[in-house]
Amino acid sequence: MPFVVASVLKRDAVDVARDDMNYGSYLPNLPACVARAETKLVLCALTSETIEFNVVALTNDG
Repeated sequence: MPFVVASVLKRDAVDVARDDMNYGSYLPNLPACVARAETKLVLCALTSETIEFNVVALTNDG
């Protein structure tokens, strides 16, 4: 079930999966952005942090 992460610059789909104990997220356009958490709320926070970390890293690397 994909949901959308909105930012000032872009909106992008996030693939979310659930297994017996956890939720996981993956961004097809940022393959290094993955997160796993026990609740959707924590997953959203971790996914946002992962996106921010990766965008900063990509910006710093040129």
